Amino acid sequence: MNREGRLLGGSHRVRFYKARSRSSGYEAYKEWPSILDLSTGESIFLTPLADLDEQQAVGLLLADLGLKEESPPPKWVEKLVVPGAVDLSKDVEDLSRAIADIEAKKVQKLDDLKKREQWAKLVYATGAELEKIFGESLTLLGGKISEAKYATEEYVLTVPQGELLIEVKGNTKSVSLDNVRQVLDYTIHYLKDTKKEGKGVLFGNAWRLLLLDERDTKDKPYFPDDVRKTAEKHGIALISSKAYFEAFCDFLAGKKGRRNPNQDRYI
Repeated sequence: MNREGRLLGGSHRVRFYKARSRSSGYEAYKEWPSILDLSTGESIFLTPLADLDEQQAVGLLLADLGLKEESPPPKWVEKLVVPGAVDLSKDVEDLSRAIADIEAKKVQKLDDLKKREQWAKLVYATGAELEKIFGESLTLLGGKISEAKYATEEYVLTVPQGELLIEVKGNTKSVSLDNVRQVLDYTIHYLKDTKKEGKGVLFGNAWRLLLLDERDTKDKPYFPDDVRKTAEKHGIALISSKAYFEAFCDFLAGKKGRRNPNQDRYI
């Protein structure tokens, strides 16, 4: 690229073509196709000009390429003080700090939102994920959780009245009789180890893939009759995830707990 009889800059690009193997039927040969296989980016070289600083040279080059029409200001312009520029610069700095503060608050709020929305797992999760979120909710409510120590219960919840052996189940159907028998087994181990009657608690997230309004109906009960009767016979408390979630949401909202005297055992 020339300007006023002088070389201002030049460009360089490397193109790669791969030879293809061909055969005429009698002999094999290499053929160089016209299709490009690979090309590097364009490298631009600037020559040093005694009467132009680097910024001016770049500006002239960009102008010739049609990428920039404005002439770059020389370095000494930075020392000029234009009325009002200092105040505007300060305003920009203040706004930048304010934006940074708002972004930090936004990040915190997003984190708070994520933590708050995790409680929805109480009504759709299963396995270790459900065990974890139910345990965290009990801790938030003031309960003291400790690891299993009598059998294979999920964990032990300590309350003023004693220790509760917790079992958590997330089912796509109703809570089963086998689930209750599992809790009963925990209480038997507890009796052997402590010589005291154990209290079992079964948290059931039944029909976990259905909407809450579609659960605990006549056709889709949380706890079928055989499950209820067996649990009552052995003093095992049954907690439905639907009712627990509603009560827990009241707690998060600061509302007083609701109590149905007809559902003391089956929360």
